[in-house]
Amino acid sequence: DHPEYPWLGVLVGMPIASIWYWCTDQVMVQRTLATREEPVAKRGTVFAGWLKISPMFTMVLPGLIAAALFPDEIGKDSNQAYVLLVIHVLPAGWIGV
Repeated sequence: DHPEYPWLGVLVGMPIASIWYWCTDQVMVQRTLATREEPVAKRGTVFAGWLKISPMFTMVLPGLIAAALFPDEIGKDSNQAYVLLVIHVLPAGWIGV
C-alpha cells in the first residue's frame, strides 16, 4: 500500500483518465469525423496521436537524461534537472538562446 499511489485509485482512476485522454479528445474526434474517406480519417487520428505523445519527448526525456547524467544532484532536488542540463551539456553559445 503506497501512500501517494493507492492501488484502488490506480486501478480505477488510470483507465478512466486514459480512455478520456486517448479516446474522447475533440481533436481526434474532429479529424475522424471531418473527412469523407476512411483512410484519411485513420491517418488524421494517427497524426493527432503523435501530436499527443510528442510532449513526452520534450518534457520527460530531458528529465530522464538529467537523472542519468547527474544522479546525485537530481536526488537532492529534481527541479534542477533542466538547469543542470543547460549549464553542463549545452555549448557556451547556446546558453540563453
